[in-house]
Amino acid sequence: MVSLPLRGLTRAYLRADAAFLRLRQAALEAAGGFFASALTMEEQSAVSIGVYGTAFGRQPRRALADWEKSWFARRLPAPPARVLVGAAGLGPEVLHLVKGGYAVDALEPARGAGSACAALGAESVIAARYEDLARAVLDGTEGPASALAQRRYDAVVIGWGSLSHVLDPRQRLRLLLACDRLAPRGPILASFLELQKDHAEPGRARAGGSALGRLVRRTRGLGPCRVEEVAAVGFGSWFGFIHLFTAEEVQDLGRQISRKVIWEADERSGYPHVSFEPVP
Repeated sequence: MVSLPLRGLTRAYLRADAAFLRLRQAALEAAGGFFASALTMEEQSAVSIGVYGTAFGRQPRRALADWEKSWFARRLPAPPARVLVGAAGLGPEVLHLVKGGYAVDALEPARGAGSACAALGAESVIAARYEDLARAVLDGTEGPASALAQRRYDAVVIGWGSLSHVLDPRQRLRLLLACDRLAPRGPILASFLELQKDHAEPGRARAGGSALGRLVRRTRGLGPCRVEEVAAVGFGSWFGFIHLFTAEEVQDLGRQISRKVIWEADERSGYPHVSFEPVP
């Protein structure tokens, strides 16, 4: 039998732990509102790249999820097709595809991860962001992704939730237009994070953080940020900044690039994923 003092101590600990979790969540919401409002999208993107660059230096390569393997098997052309993998990280997709007989090029903005992808058999590894890829392909701009501009692929993989890291809606469209040009007859496979239908309205902590962030933004001489875009930005120490999509936004992207959107959402994956398929 547990003694009365120990039972009391246990209950006190559980109450303190619950209070700590509530405080931590409030602090995270306040920080998310503040930084999403105070920083430009370009700055938020740079922070996210830095977060992943640090993580790649201390974490092992993740295993490819079952939903990814199944998705690739269903939607990718047969090997030896050529595939471009974006946000390649330490190369879980690269490893899987190279082993399967595909020719793979990789795009990854965190420079420390590039050598890992090359060691796995990627034919080229480009240290560049999705925005750099779009500028090279659509505008002919010289830059880190210029080597890819004239290549053609049988498929493009926008990997592991990385479409959500493209925060600017104009840049998301430009990325998909660039992918459409690079793989005119092949699928564009994209995973992302989705805004849940029962998503709660921003609480007081996030609203307070956002208000302070807007004040800082004004003192920096920056133009106002769009409230609806800030509200759709998630923030966390392990992923930086992400855009939470609605299903309508994804469908609209498909319409704008004249492709059919095939939803591959698997509730067990935690990552909604779609194929943007060319229309015959």
